Amino acid sequence: MAIKTSFSLDGKKITRKVIQDLIGEEAVKRLIDHAKGNSTVDYFMNGQKLTIEFTETQTAE
Repeated sequence: MAIKTSFSLDGKKITRKVIQDLIGEEAVKRLIDHAKGNSTVDYFMNGQKLTIEFTETQTAE
């Protein structure tokens, strides 16, 4: 199984690239490291809610 990481900003799905452009690559890495171990984590920044969600996906064998 693999873990898929998805992002949303104020409820709208966004890509990792978009969030990296907004807050920087290192900040995204720190947020993901901090969020690991949870299924969903919300962060509030500049009046917006960033949600990081981890879901398990099955890989073809």
